[in-house]
Amino acid sequence: ASKLIKDLCGTQFAGVYTNINKSNPTQNRFFVAELINRSDAIDRFSKAVTEYSKSSRTAESQLHSDFTASGRKSFDICRLPIANMAESLFGKAFSGINAEYFVVYDKYLICGDNLPGLKNYLQCLVSQKTLVKDSTYQAYNRASKINPNFYLYSRIPKILRLKDVLLKPEVGDMLSKNEDIIRKFSTFSWQFAVTDHMIKNRINLKYDPNVREEPQ
Repeated sequence: ASKLIKDLCGTQFAGVYTNINKSNPTQNRFFVAELINRSDAIDRFSKAVTEYSKSSRTAESQLHSDFTASGRKSFDICRLPIANMAESLFGKAFSGINAEYFVVYDKYLICGDNLPGLKNYLQCLVSQKTLVKDSTYQAYNRASKINPNFYLYSRIPKILRLKDVLLKPEVGDMLSKNEDIIRKFSTFSWQFAVTDHMIKNRINLKYDPNVREEPQ
């Protein structure tokens, strides 16, 4: 399975943490990879599902779920459990994102560990309720001067809901005790780039002492 991902995917990879399901943070984690060739990826994944169906003695129909988002775009979601594939390929930055379900969206492969969460994420993508439409992120993006090899961006008030999933218990407890202060921080970003034989490392933390931003 790891070889399949390496063969089909390009150079852009992302771990996505959302607040789609506020009551169950474990349904909010996804691995996204750019595809080299969309048609080839669909064909190869279809064959992989067929092979898994035979080896696991599972009816192939049980490994496919049809989903239509916003009544206008249909998806074939495949179940192909390969657990911590993202972490095994790219390290601990992708830990906790288990690959159980796969779907091709435009030129990207999206993996999630549960079917309801992946359906909700696809619904947000189709209805364009995404980060790129967020006015705060748009302002941050305009101010960004470098083309990073790696970057991390988070809206702090939103990510607080995931603290028990992402952080060690003692760190989560510390944040809870200082939540009034933490909510005055709007965004955190970290960019890492290699250009002209130089390593550029940029961290940005937006803070306003007069604001306490609530989760949305």
